[in-house]
Amino acid sequence: MNALRKEVNHERCRLHFARVRRYVRFNHWPRCIYVDARTKIVASGARQGQALDLTPRTSADNAPLAPRKRKTKWGYVAVLVLIVVGGGVIVSRFLTSAIDYYCNVDEIGVREGCEADRRIRVQGTVEEGSLAADSGTTNFIMIYNNKELAVTYAGDPGGIFQECIPVVVHGRLTGKVFEANRIEVKHSNEYVADNAQRIDDAESQACSPIAG
Repeated sequence: MNALRKEVNHERCRLHFARVRRYVRFNHWPRCIYVDARTKIVASGARQGQALDLTPRTSADNAPLAPRKRKTKWGYVAVLVLIVVGGGVIVSRFLTSAIDYYCNVDEIGVREGCEADRRIRVQGTVEEGSLAADSGTTNFIMIYNNKELAVTYAGDPGGIFQECIPVVVHGRLTGKVFEANRIEVKHSNEYVADNAQRIDDAESQACSPIAG
């Protein structure tokens, strides 16, 4: 009778743990202990002092089964974060450029949107005799309505950039020097359409270009 009861309990353990994995449950004697999906199901008669059989299962060639790898989504999360950060940088640069105000030299610190502590686009004429290059840096003075602005640019503007022509510089005022990161010699269609009078005024104040 006891042997039959044990056999029935063994079968109950097997069926139970076939449905519920990685679960430990203590029933009335005999106890059913499920240790791992890869280990044998054990029916332990603790009252009889029987030892637990915790021998790991092996494959057909008696080689231990390889540990199951947990699937993780950290790789996908990292890629998603990089995409979001990269997109944010691009959008930030675009918006920063889009909201730069156009200002004349004499409007810096005077007109709304032309505050000295923000990025702006400044129009003026390159003053005659002010253009100088030093160790890869281009320095010059812009003038508009008798107001002057010292400008420094890391690099060579190239093209038709020279003295006595109206230009637009993009950047920020640092102290008394405007640090430019972009110089436009030819105005964009947008600027020409919105600032025709400014261009006429700048050209009327331009000096005669120095012959190269």
